[in-house]
Amino acid sequence: MSLPLARVWAAAFLAATFIGVVFATQGVVQHLVRDQDPPVLATLALHLVPWYGWALLAPAIVRLCARMPIRADRWGRALAVYGGAAILLTLAHTLLIAAPIVWLGDPPGDRRPLWIAFEHLLLNRAAVNLLAFCMGVAACHALLYHRTLRDREVAASHLAAQLAEAELRALKMQVQPHFLFNTLNAIAAHVRDEPDVAEAMVVRLSELLRLVLHRGPEHQVALLREMEMVRHYLAIHEVRYGGRLTVHYAVPPEVEAALVPSMLLQPLVENAVAYGVARHGGPGWISVDAAARDGMLVVSVANSRGRGAGRQHDAGSGIGLSNTRARLSQMFGDRQGVELVEGENEFRVTVSVPLQENAAAGEHG
Repeated sequence: MSLPLARVWAAAFLAATFIGVVFATQGVVQHLVRDQDPPVLATLALHLVPWYGWALLAPAIVRLCARMPIRADRWGRALAVYGGAAILLTLAHTLLIAAPIVWLGDPPGDRRPLWIAFEHLLLNRAAVNLLAFCMGVAACHALLYHRTLRDREVAASHLAAQLAEAELRALKMQVQPHFLFNTLNAIAAHVRDEPDVAEAMVVRLSELLRLVLHRGPEHQVALLREMEMVRHYLAIHEVRYGGRLTVHYAVPPEVEAALVPSMLLQPLVENAVAYGVARHGGPGWISVDAAARDGMLVVSVANSRGRGAGRQHDAGSGIGLSNTRARLSQMFGDRQGVELVEGENEFRVTVSVPLQENAAAGEHG
């Protein structure tokens, strides 16, 4: 892993400028305390040049840290490599700043030979150079560690999103074939004895299949589109049971654009058909209601309870309600709810999801 060269130099020169100004300010103050006229520009230049020298060498330090990060399992090797690098970079740094320091005159008025200046700087700035090298290594490791941690967090986030996507798709694929098999079984039961009823159900099924096949991979659709599926599905069973099944809808236009998980209502109405009329042969009723309350979309599917219907709560362990709970938990976390109310004459499932509107709700196929 590497850091962009331009950013490395920009950060290094910014830090070098700050440190150089701090030391130069200290030198100027010392002159003022001694009642001397401080050479501000010369003092600033003499303190900036050494730190700018290290700023020029910053990419070498970054590359060293990237190639050999300090880890607990190889302290010995790392110390040897970094020790050798400190010596080499100190020599390079001294070569870089020797000529500018001589030109500026350090001490003032002294124009010593370049090789003597090199020796003087090498010996007298050894501790400062070691400190500067260690500061660069520490800063570089902090940046690389931060970047590695950020990349891991991003990768973990992407992985979690992919896993959630896969789970949602798996849950959705469980629902689609399930209701198709149920519908085909219902049609098969009427083919021999009531061919006209079976034919009418097949027509309704073809319309339902058209809607299913035209659905995209999206996990949320407008309530209007979801209700279209529900109406076609329940229409099949209205034909199947004749006048023994009555269906009521109470979905006001103001919530039709609200988004709901795709195929959310399908397992709920299947459950309602099974317990509202199929188990006891009818007559029975099913109602589908929707409303907006306190920033939530609340959708209810209720059915009558006939004799011999059994405990409908037990259906929650099957593919219907358990699948609904799992999908809502994946998509909305704690901002959702599934409530089951079983009375003597009716059973109601109420689903609550965050109210989100889809501007393109009317564009459905």
